[in-house]
Amino acid sequence: MSNQARLRATVGTQTAVVAATSTTVPFNTETFDIGSKFATDTYRFTADEAMYVMVQASVTLAPATTWTSGAYLTISVLKSGSAQKTVRIPIVATAATDYHTLQISDMVSLANTNYITVQVYSSVDACTIETSSVLVIARIP
Repeated sequence: MSNQARLRATVGTQTAVVAATSTTVPFNTETFDIGSKFATDTYRFTADEAMYVMVQASVTLAPATTWTSGAYLTISVLKSGSAQKTVRIPIVATAATDYHTLQISDMVSLANTNYITVQVYSSVDACTIETSSVLVIARIP
């Protein structure tokens, strides 16, 4: 039943992020998927009719070595491949080896077959997406 669409998914395995390359977050482990709208092979939540959904994602990144002061990280919610919302986080010198958790939330209007994905980007440094990352999507009645 579409009006019950709810999802919670996590990252099952650490995943490398190449510097200066947008990377789709591999939310490939479902905690639950009420309405069966999420595909763990494409990391997509796909609407089967028009709906509004609330999207929340928390993605933890670990530096491959150290972060470069002045660089930045971004997290984006994409609707059918186009950014709906992007949050940019600057890297500060005092956090050169710290993990960074990027968080984003947005309400998105979906038409039939539109889909949601989440991407991260590191402007300068390679990094790793940690398994503590989580995606939650809920249809708004």
